[in-house]
Amino acid sequence: MGERVIRVIPEFCMGCSLCVAQCPHDAIRVAFGKAWIDQRRCTSCNNCIGVCPQGAIREEVRVSVEEIRAVVNSVHDRAKSIMSRIDGITQKDGSL
Repeated sequence: MGERVIRVIPEFCMGCSLCVAQCPHDAIRVAFGKAWIDQRRCTSCNNCIGVCPQGAIREEVRVSVEEIRAVVNSVHDRAKSIMSRIDGITQKDGSL
C-alpha cells in the first residue's frame, strides 16, 4: 500500500554532502546549501538515511485518499463486528 519515497526535510539539512557520497545511483545533489533528491534516480536503498547526522532524510509512504478510506472502512467493519459480539454476551444488567 502506498508509494515509498525518500525525502529531505530542508529545515534540518545542513548541506554536509554525506548523503551525496553514499548514494550509489547519483540521485542526490546539494544546491543552495541543501540536499535534494532526484526521485527519478532514487531507488529507495536508504543508504542516505543512515549517514545524515541531522536526521534530515526520511522515508515516507504516500497513500491516496482511496487507500485511507478503505482502511478506515475495514476498521469500522471490524469494530461493528466486535460490538455485535459484545452485545451478544452482555447480560440484561449490562455486565458481561
